[in-house]
Amino acid sequence: MTTPQSRVNTPTGLPPAPSWARYLNALAGTWLLSSAFLWHHASSSKPNTWAVGLLMAIAALWAISAPAIRWFNTVLAVWLALSTLAMTDIRPLTFYNNLVVAVVAFALSLVPPAREHRRT
Repeated sequence: MTTPQSRVNTPTGLPPAPSWARYLNALAGTWLLSSAFLWHHASSSKPNTWAVGLLMAIAALWAISAPAIRWFNTVLAVWLALSTLAMTDIRPLTFYNNLVVAVVAFALSLVPPAREHRRT
């Protein structure tokens, strides 16, 4: 049961702003997962791309209700960047796509969870 004291004070009725960071991170993960199948990837990069994308999307959505899970996306973003840089047979489109997603996911994972502002 919610009471006026337990609701988050948001004038627009939208979730607190930092939860949007989790939704955007889920979108980035979904894009990464989809990109593995939208164009040809080298055999070494395709499994890494779709697996990290899937885990990133799941973790981002989970982090909406369990904020500490956002750190898993931080680790995944670092893994994605380092693994992308380490691959020698990666195609240019995949290379840049994965690096951009890694940077975006890393930045979004650092957005702290929203604090609840209680009405008085």
